[in-house]
Amino acid sequence: MQSLIQVRHHMINLYKSHESVITFALKLLMGLFVFSKINAFDLLHPTVYFLSSFPFTCLFALCFAFLPVKVAYLLIILVISAHLSAFYPVAILAFLFLLCIYIFYIRMAPKESILIVLTMIALYFKIPYAVVLIAGIYMGATAIIPIIIAVFLYYFSLKLTGLLTLPAETLSIAALAKSSVELYASAVHGLAADFDWIAISFVFVLMFFLVFAVSRSSIPYAKGLAIIGGIGFCWFGFFVIGIIAHVQIHIVGVLFFSLLSGLLVSLLALFDVMLHYEKTERVQFEDDENIYYVKIIPKLDMAKHSLYPRPNDFSKKTLDIPLETKKTMSRIDEINERQKEYATTADTPSPPDTTREPLPPLKPREPRTGKRRTPSNLDGRRRSR
Repeated sequence: MQSLIQVRHHMINLYKSHESVITFALKLLMGLFVFSKINAFDLLHPTVYFLSSFPFTCLFALCFAFLPVKVAYLLIILVISAHLSAFYPVAILAFLFLLCIYIFYIRMAPKESILIVLTMIALYFKIPYAVVLIAGIYMGATAIIPIIIAVFLYYFSLKLTGLLTLPAETLSIAALAKSSVELYASAVHGLAADFDWIAISFVFVLMFFLVFAVSRSSIPYAKGLAIIGGIGFCWFGFFVIGIIAHVQIHIVGVLFFSLLSGLLVSLLALFDVMLHYEKTERVQFEDDENIYYVKIIPKLDMAKHSLYPRPNDFSKKTLDIPLETKKTMSRIDEINERQKEYATTADTPSPPDTTREPLPPLKPREPRTGKRRTPSNLDGRRRSR
């Protein structure tokens, strides 16, 4: 456990020190994968066939990495429409549909909309359960919306080859309207006949809210239990859906890839805050208006696991601690020692000093003689003067 915590600490420091570089590299790899898969449509018009070349794919990936999320999604929509330009009714239908998704969701929730791309990539690698677990643990309740959109878009892209069998017409308004109506009817019929994406979306919704509820509860090890419960419900849900709805689902594949997804999410959770559940305390206090019940869970202290050596033990070199940190730690220990010495000396009275001569005793004050001044005496003196 100690070595695992030490590796975790080093990797967190590495990420914090190179956060911008790592983030840019991940976005660049994501862009390369996305635009290379868009090139697989291979329905470019001859005039724009150069867009499928590798230099343009790298250029689009660089733009995806540099641009904000909203602009990057507009770039993806334009590139997809261009790759369907050989069959213009499909290109127009895809452009309008993706533009509606952009206007009504991506534009208003740019941070959560990154889950659309991540879910489609995870569906390609057959590990979408990892995205559902991560969204349920670390994001809000609205994070299920981009996951459902991604499932729909993924299965719609698989049905796109069936739409291309429709005959292409000449470019006119009447032909365009007729082709668009035929494409819309064909798409709706194909998606309604294919119940797989609806079943998968339904299981993902229930799995998401189960993980969301368990991970935010006050029970110990809530995130770990949420991962286990989400994987178990995934097995059960797809098994029941396969029996009731007669959906062709490979249970063995679901078992394997859901376990792999749970393992990946568990490794990611190691870099989250680690809590010391064995030292959990519950505190109750009240004021004039309310009674408060507080549950205190301390964070795992690295210093207590010998990750940070004490100032008198720097020769062991268990970690490469900067010099300023060493000076600060030694200064804190010095102040603590002084406070302990002051506390012990303040409690014990100091012995009397016998070397000094004692002070002479005070003489008693002699009584005053004479008449007391009264207003009448003062008046007599004033008259004599």
